[in-house]
Amino acid sequence: MSNSYYHIKFGWCRPFYSVLLFFTCIVTSQTVKAQTTINLNVTPSNISAVPSVTAISFNAPNCIAVLAGAIKARATGNFTTTTMPAPSPVPPLNSIHMVITKVGASVLSLSSVTPIDLTTAQQTMFSNLLSLLSTGGAVEIAYSIINRPPTYYAGTYTTQLEFQATGLVLCVQTVNATLNLNVQPFINTVQSQPITLQINSFQQFRSSGATASQSITNTRTVPVSIGLRGQAQFDYTGPAGINNPNTSIQQVQARLNMPVTGSYQTLSSSYQNLPGATSLDVPAGNQGTIKIDYALSPAALVSGFMQAGTYSNSIYGQFSDSRATPSNPATALNTLTPLTVEVADLQEMHINQPEVSLSFNQLSDYQNGISIDIPGHLTISKTNPFDVYVKAQSSSMANGTYSIPVDCLQIGPGAGQASVQTVTLSTTGQKLISGEAPCLDKNYNIRYSIPADKIPSLLGKPPGTYTTTITYSFTAP
Repeated sequence: MSNSYYHIKFGWCRPFYSVLLFFTCIVTSQTVKAQTTINLNVTPSNISAVPSVTAISFNAPNCIAVLAGAIKARATGNFTTTTMPAPSPVPPLNSIHMVITKVGASVLSLSSVTPIDLTTAQQTMFSNLLSLLSTGGAVEIAYSIINRPPTYYAGTYTTQLEFQATGLVLCVQTVNATLNLNVQPFINTVQSQPITLQINSFQQFRSSGATASQSITNTRTVPVSIGLRGQAQFDYTGPAGINNPNTSIQQVQARLNMPVTGSYQTLSSSYQNLPGATSLDVPAGNQGTIKIDYALSPAALVSGFMQAGTYSNSIYGQFSDSRATPSNPATALNTLTPLTVEVADLQEMHINQPEVSLSFNQLSDYQNGISIDIPGHLTISKTNPFDVYVKAQSSSMANGTYSIPVDCLQIGPGAGQASVQTVTLSTTGQKLISGEAPCLDKNYNIRYSIPADKIPSLLGKPPGTYTTTITYSFTAP
């Protein structure tokens, strides 16, 4: 009987002792070294969206299945980088958004988890107050960047994550993981429209020249240098029978206009970095506009584009990573943009002395005939080869009811005008200038004369002024 009582008494003590041993066991906490690396990548395809990744971040112990189980997380320090050269600035920790999606076999609802923005302060991501989980296990966390940094700079940014899983009372497991934010080095552009320079006024040849701009939408995570080149010569399309003027690309100048303004540089068939575009910083938000101006000076127009027609070339752009000896350089981006110069068929003619007088003042004038030279009488501009014709408005020069025939008057070259021929004036257009090349503001010296053999047609006429109107034109009537 006493033995039975002893066993009963011992039976009460043993469970109590066993319970104490159980609590002693779970009070012990443990730290597990990092076993997991989470890579969150920023790429050309997702830089304007929300980069995200879901990863098994660590394994939680079974003790979170019981009442008061919880999972907390923090970063042990700010992002650091070993990328060469080191990017700056480093993204802030709170750009990383985290939410638990699954523990073991249990898929968690949004109502049972707390999304966090990463900081160095410990934050609760999950609290199992109602024993929602039957077991611990692999913890899946969705990582994303909702609070985007102002600008991503290419590089690998690393921080250590510390997860703490707790169960009843002081059951604690601390697990470390590595989080890498990998911002890929890249240069992307949206190609602009073709570049066209329109030449439709002689004022452009004289003083204003011609300009056009090219805007390129650019997305990148690295600073860039911009080089340009063209084909050595323009291709030409013009009127039948006109030879290629063989205009050089060196007639064209280019400069950076945005994001900074540089000076103009003459293009060539070899790549040259534009002044001011040797290291353009990454634009805010990683996307910006690069604007390039193209110009033809008045001298370039006269020298290379005097002939009407279409001049075609191609502008090759090269956008390259300008970081000094990067460990992982961005692939250079090459662009191709058509460049066209359209020169209209333009023509101008000015008569610089609109009234011409031939006066018979002495006997020798009737014996030998008379003439007058007018320097620079005609000023001609034309973008195609040309002939000049001249004619009289009427068949005679009138003085009231009296007249003398217009064909007594001759028009021909003044001093030094080999391309001008002498014609006898009539009401039919006569070719005065033949086969001239395109020109700008070219002056022609013209001589008006009544030769001695035409004097008889004037004899017997009463004194006075006999007039007619003379018309110059580029084409025959």
